Amino acid sequence: MDNLIETIRSLAIEAGELEDMEIGLQDNLEEVGLDSLAGLEITVGLEKKYKVKVPPSRYEEMVTIQAIADLINELIEEKETATA
Repeated sequence: MDNLIETIRSLAIEAGELEDMEIGLQDNLEEVGLDSLAGLEITVGLEKKYKVKVPPSRYEEMVTIQAIADLINELIEEKETATA
């Protein structure tokens, strides 16, 4: 999970051009300067890296690094269960 969190944080900093700003796990990403385009960049980056597909209906849940990590972990588990 720590690796996932660091990946999300890196994608957020890059997408939002936030200059190594420290983003806390519970910080609202919109409030630290990320817009919906940055959110899309983060989502695409995570989908490619972890080979999952985030349903558009779940985008509104992706408001903090922790919430994104929880969602990605859930999707990874669903994928592993489906292929088991």
